[in-house]
Amino acid sequence: MNGQVLRDHVSLAAYGSVRGGASPGHQFSVITPANLDGVSVVMSNTGQGRQGGEADSEAVLHRGDILVSARGSVGKVAMAGEECVGCAVSANILVLRLKDSLLPAVLWAFFNSAPGRKALEASTLDSSGQKAISFESLLSIKLQIPPMSAQQAIAEVVENGLKSHRAALGAVDLRLKLLRSAFTQVFSDNGGGDGNA
Repeated sequence: MNGQVLRDHVSLAAYGSVRGGASPGHQFSVITPANLDGVSVVMSNTGQGRQGGEADSEAVLHRGDILVSARGSVGKVAMAGEECVGCAVSANILVLRLKDSLLPAVLWAFFNSAPGRKALEASTLDSSGQKAISFESLLSIKLQIPPMSAQQAIAEVVENGLKSHRAALGAVDLRLKLLRSAFTQVFSDNGGGDGNA
């Protein structure tokens, strides 16, 4: 495929590197592959990923960083939103921070397209029964970079789609909380009656 090499449009490429053992004042949310739903980053009910210790500064997320699960559940891609700013990532995630020449939403859209999925699969190595994405192969992916006006149009569509996705997830989460609350009332000692019909 003709196109430009992804490496030329990346200003930071790093594995997450979370180290434990921080003092209580240094806790932060840690994004793991379990937080990536293949579309966006899904935080837990508390609004955070798991709590962790110290992290390298390059592993702390910025809005628009692209996250790729590199080990375990390989190939899930998400774009960091406002809820991820300042979070760290586990060592199973690759973080890509882009230069101004490529908008994050455009790379997200590429990785969620058939050619992008194929490129990710081609970047996956299978050694000793474990799949992993190598940095070198990921950064060597070639893709067509649209002109900036087209990138901005793509970004608008992606952002609107992700907002809808997050709203739908929020609505599902709210419904589950309401159901759990109702069932708690039904089955609690005080709310369930005496059990006789």
